[in-house]
Amino acid sequence: MWWFPHPMGVWDYVIMVVNMVLFWGLSILGVIGLFRYLASGDRSSRSRSTSERMLAKRFARGEINEQEDHRRFDALHRRSRPQVRSSDGGRRVA
Repeated sequence: MWWFPHPMGVWDYVIMVVNMVLFWGLSILGVIGLFRYLASGDRSSRSRSTSERMLAKRFARGEINEQEDHRRFDALHRRSRPQVRSSDGGRRVA
């Protein structure tokens, strides 16, 4: 390094090594985090609560009928005003 105005000392090497370790460590953690995020599957189901998913599964298996499903779904959300039901029960599909 003939162009450097003074020879590199011990602290210059220490700073260089620490910066390199930090750079590669954060880069590897970022790649691992990205892979985990992309491999986590369907992220739209996370927006629904666990109780809503359980209710939907019970309805799909036929354990409860449509009226019971609507009644329990409304109880989950504690709707105070009456609403006109559509064919899908007023639910938003995520």
